[in-house]
Amino acid sequence: KDYNQMGDIDASETATWNPSGEEFRGFMPITISSSNFQGSYNGQGYSIKGLYINRPTNNSVGLFGQSYGATFSNIVMEDVNITCKTFVGALVAIGIDAVVDNVHVLSGSIQGYSIAGGAIGTISPNVGSPSLSNSSSAASVTTTQNYAGGLAGTVWAPISQSYATGNVSGKN
Repeated sequence: KDYNQMGDIDASETATWNPSGEEFRGFMPITISSSNFQGSYNGQGYSIKGLYINRPTNNSVGLFGQSYGATFSNIVMEDVNITCKTFVGALVAIGIDAVVDNVHVLSGSIQGYSIAGGAIGTISPNVGSPSLSNSSSAASVTTTQNYAGGLAGTVWAPISQSYATGNVSGKN
């Protein structure tokens, strides 16, 4: 399926979802566990503001958890607050054969054990040609172990005309 965002999204209410006392709080990522998003998402330049996800023992956390052959374009994210174990990014945690173009994370915090990036956890090839272009992140990224990146935690794909300005800290 192909999706076009039709206006700004105020996701700040997600901070109150699944009240305290429960292990997981906030938004549940699209395509968590064994499923993959395989379409396209075009934000059309509209923003997604205030996305909150707290899943400290889960892997593959972001707005989209896992994707395969997906295209993400023209997306703006602000004031994200996302925590997970491994593979975490504001937009997508795992992008196998993903094409990411014109994605901007303007502010927020990304935290994980390892493989964390401001916009993308990881992009890797399988049979396609993944890429990351015309994108940026100003989110702070923290891992308690390795693979922390301002824009992406790990990338096995061409990166062009992209940058990160947020603080990054991790071990190794």
